[in-house]
Amino acid sequence: MDEVESLRDAGLRAAVRAHLRGLPHGAGSEGLSEIVVDEVTVLDGIERFHGLRRLGLEGTDVVDLRPLAGLRDLEELWLSETRVTDLRPLSGLQALTVLELGDTPVVDIEPLRPLRRLQKLWLNGSNVTDLDPIRALTGLVTVGVAGAPIEDYRPLEALAELQTLVVSRSASARLGALSHRGDLDIHLLDE
Repeated sequence: MDEVESLRDAGLRAAVRAHLRGLPHGAGSEGLSEIVVDEVTVLDGIERFHGLRRLGLEGTDVVDLRPLAGLRDLEELWLSETRVTDLRPLSGLQALTVLELGDTPVVDIEPLRPLRRLQKLWLNGSNVTDLDPIRALTGLVTVGVAGAPIEDYRPLEALAELQTLVVSRSASARLGALSHRGDLDIHLLDE
């Protein structure tokens, strides 16, 4: 339990304790693969939980993602409705397959370029304007960008595995060749 006490944020400590109670007796922190937190501001100490596969931080006051940089086995990260802007700490998380950044002030997604295993990326309602960094993420099957101020959707044309695209209805005229792909399910959302 030393790992739990090392967590600076009381909300994070409470969430970890609750998740640990749900594990089989004696499993310990290494057996903790998922944490969902409702109230957290500071993630310091979470880097000790190397077994994490899924982390839900939606709607929290998290800003600094640096403590996540060492969670090399993290597969799913949910950051919607947070105050996160700097994604650089995520650039080494090669196991990430799902990343939710909807309704965040994120602008720069360049740090995501190395995340080749990423399959689902949600940027709905973010401040992202440039999709070029995800051109290299050829494993993406789902991308959501509805409500993001994007003008150029051409980088998405490089994503041969893309099956689902969520965009604002007002963006449909700018989809170019994407709108002619029969294998792509395009969802148009009203703003």
